[in-house]
Amino acid sequence: MKEVYITMGLPCCGKTKYCYDHADSIANVYDIETFPEIEKSEIIYVDADIQNNRQLNIFFKLYLNKNVKIHIIYFRENRKQSIYNFECKYSNYKSLEYI
Repeated sequence: MKEVYITMGLPCCGKTKYCYDHADSIANVYDIETFPEIEKSEIIYVDADIQNNRQLNIFFKLYLNKNVKIHIIYFRENRKQSIYNFECKYSNYKSLEYI
């Protein structure tokens, strides 16, 4: 049985780091666009920008079948930390207004 770990939360809340820290290989981490095109291994991580249950249901309907065990990794909303992480991530840019 294949297992899929799907991250869910605000942008810059730690979803990508979680995926890369827990996956056996970088090759087992996908984003929402590349997930359906790839031959999947036994355990994969989907670094998705899913923020609510409606988006999650759309993902299920589009991409997953009955032979997959699904794990949802939910990051609690912490806007202050997400904004801080966003600013750190894009600190090389002169102005954040254009992002």
